[in-house]
Amino acid sequence: MRDLPSLNALRAFDAAARHLSFTRAAAELHVTHGAVSRQVAQLESALRRTLFIRGVRRLQLTSEGQVLAQGAGAAFDLLARAVRQATHAPATAPLRVSAPPTLAMWWLIPRLALLYEARPGLRLELSTSIEPAEFESGGYDAAIRRITRVPRGLAAERFLDARPVPVCSPAYQQRNRLHRVTDLERATLIATRSETRAWPEWLQRQGLWRKPGAGEIVFEQLYFALQAAIDGLGVALAPAALIGAEVERGRLCVLSAAEGPQTPSYALLWPKAAGHHDAIASLRIWLRREGLATPGRTP
Repeated sequence: MRDLPSLNALRAFDAAARHLSFTRAAAELHVTHGAVSRQVAQLESALRRTLFIRGVRRLQLTSEGQVLAQGAGAAFDLLARAVRQATHAPATAPLRVSAPPTLAMWWLIPRLALLYEARPGLRLELSTSIEPAEFESGGYDAAIRRITRVPRGLAAERFLDARPVPVCSPAYQQRNRLHRVTDLERATLIATRSETRAWPEWLQRQGLWRKPGAGEIVFEQLYFALQAAIDGLGVALAPAALIGAEVERGRLCVLSAAEGPQTPSYALLWPKAAGHHDAIASLRIWLRREGLATPGRTP
């Protein structure tokens, strides 16, 4: 006989650990906030361990809670996959998802194998766009966009910090002696036509001023700008969460940390009256987990 606490309590804990919120866990499980709180309290009593630090506005996992959250999440994923395999659930149509091209290329596609391993019944039909999400004529079921607020009529799952940071190649940094943020006043900036206000707004927040006609290179999209930065052409501005792998490889370095409130953020958007409920729920839960594991953190 397996020595396990209540599965209902573990399920409530798993949801609360993923959302770091009893309220959002209750919404997912279709129960009350109090029911989730009681189940977690019963689990802590049974284990004789504190699993959450209960703050004023949000929860935080203790070290014991983190260990249990990892194990419980993996166990529920495995159980869900076994149930699907045992019932020979028929294949469903792919979930059509629109995403910004740079996020798709630099963050989402490198993780698709992990998604399909964690969610074997889910398949994405991926397209790219930076236009505002338009579901009536967009030809997709869900969209990932960089947002500061949730558009009217849509539901959202924020999962990844999108605050920008200046980045360049280590060789460019050394060659141009870029040691302080103020040194950017004389650097070549790499801008994009898709976000013409990105650099001026960032420089203004830093209190920096550049002479008219200072060096600038303009590309159509962010992924072109990032490749130019890797090749040593100047300094690009990009969300820190997207360039972590290139920083680890030593191809990019960050010249200033992200500052201020964690907005904008990348979010999964879908119509409140959308179909594909299970597929969207599965994707948004996975996105939030991956976001939590990504340097740059989530909102």
